Amino acid sequence: MAAMDQLAAKIEEEIGPVASLVVSSGTFQQNVPVAKTPLDVWERIMAVNLDGTYFANRAFGTRMAARGFGSIVNVASLAGIGSSPLHAYGPSKAAVIHLTQCLAGEWGRAGVRVNCVAPGLTLVPRVLARFEAGGRYASDPDAHMALGRCVEPIEVAEGIEFLASDRASAITGINLIIDAGWLTASTWELYGGVRPAPNPGVTPE
Repeated sequence: MAAMDQLAAKIEEEIGPVASLVVSSGTFQQNVPVAKTPLDVWERIMAVNLDGTYFANRAFGTRMAARGFGSIVNVASLAGIGSSPLHAYGPSKAAVIHLTQCLAGEWGRAGVRVNCVAPGLTLVPRVLARFEAGGRYASDPDAHMALGRCVEPIEVAEGIEFLASDRASAITGINLIIDAGWLTASTWELYGGVRPAPNPGVTPE
């Protein structure tokens, strides 16, 4: 925490007051049963994903609150909302969502907004490499999305930029889900999955 305080002080000394902060502190884990998740993996993921987010929010947010303005956007994950086989990563991101809500209440009257985004399966290079390797995700991830596709990185970036900007001046304490309809479609699996789009030009009955 001391190192993050020093970083915040150095940045503001060299550049000036920080008006917006995006905290994307995260490390992933293997998709294995909980009994095969070593304690040191749990501790590392919590240290990076939760502690790292908390330390950054505290160091910069307290300075924003003292000045009376600022915006923070934390990056959580869809894994922090529902059940998954990611027994450390998911809980760490759920904690980030809750931390965001707590800090939004803490600093709201001081003019500081705190929000987060929860991306779904996003087509960053690491995910694309895992698609090619196989084994981690479903064979056809697009089939599990209401929109029939995964999330593009720019779509997550634009959600973050919106929440950080003055266009979201009345928004604080929210978790913006950016998942191409993954959560929406997941409950359709019991009924055979999301229906395909109708053929263009075909008149409905």
